[in-house]
Amino acid sequence: MVAHLNYTDTLFLIYINDLVESCGYCCDVYVFADDAKFYQHVKHPKDQELLQLAINALHQWSKKWLLSLNTNKCHVVSYVSVYHYGQK
Repeated sequence: MVAHLNYTDTLFLIYINDLVESCGYCCDVYVFADDAKFYQHVKHPKDQELLQLAINALHQWSKKWLLSLNTNKCHVVSYVSVYHYGQK
């Protein structure tokens, strides 16, 4: 399959690999096709800082490669689990 890649496919793979290298040191980056998701458990203020560092790295990455992000397709999803000891 790799032998059938054209220049556009190869360039895309370089972009995506560089995205993970540029942002993955701060949080988990999940990539599928042309979508990327940043994931970080936020339990402490330091975790928030790490997620912000990943977002900042994403911004720098997009400037480096002269790629704009479609902000209409960007979303933040928060999941909260609240457990109080002794409650069911």
